[in-house]
Amino acid sequence: MLYDYKAVFARSLSELELISNRKIYQRNYRMRPDEADIALQQVLEMHESGIIEPSTNPFQNSPILVDKRNKTKRLIVDLRRLN
Repeated sequence: MLYDYKAVFARSLSELELISNRKIYQRNYRMRPDEADIALQQVLEMHESGIIEPSTNPFQNSPILVDKRNKTKRLIVDLRRLN
């Protein structure tokens, strides 16, 4: 199915076009100090693994920690305002 609709997917990030040039800035949600430490640890692990990289992008979206079924925390990014 992905092959049949490959024309709708970008081949690189430079091919992505924004519908609006409106900058979206969202204040970060508050985190407890222990949650902030967990979030920082997960960000550093993702950076060391090459999953994420530093950015100077003018857009900002709030990171959130959510509970997983095994009682650990998962770092996610709230992208609802982009839609």
